[in-house]
Amino acid sequence: MPRSKEIEKGIFEFVKPEILVFTLTKPQPTKEDILEYEQAVIELLTTAGHQLVMVYDASATEWASFETRATFGQVVKDLDLKFQHQVPASHIIVPNTMTKLILKGINIIAKPIIKQNIYNNKNDA
Repeated sequence: MPRSKEIEKGIFEFVKPEILVFTLTKPQPTKEDILEYEQAVIELLTTAGHQLVMVYDASATEWASFETRATFGQVVKDLDLKFQHQVPASHIIVPNTMTKLILKGINIIAKPIIKQNIYNNKNDA
């Protein structure tokens, strides 16, 4: 199992075998970034083959277009259905109010199955 995987707009890293952290490094992700993220998640979770917790660090995110938010909502829904048995919870680091509002909007579309815990910083997560 790979310890980390870098995509153009972020880094996936297994900080422990049962904890996968994704750090989004792009302030304004696009639809294409989200689709690349989806493929990386599918590859990593399929390869891992065991239960794990996902931590999403969206600290760098400032804004996402409607198209990007809608795409992310669909990706969340698709990944939840495919991996709900493998990922019992996700922890999301969202330090700013605007990004929290974006996440709430995405969740209205996606209606996530996997439990989400939202934190203001890495220490709390």
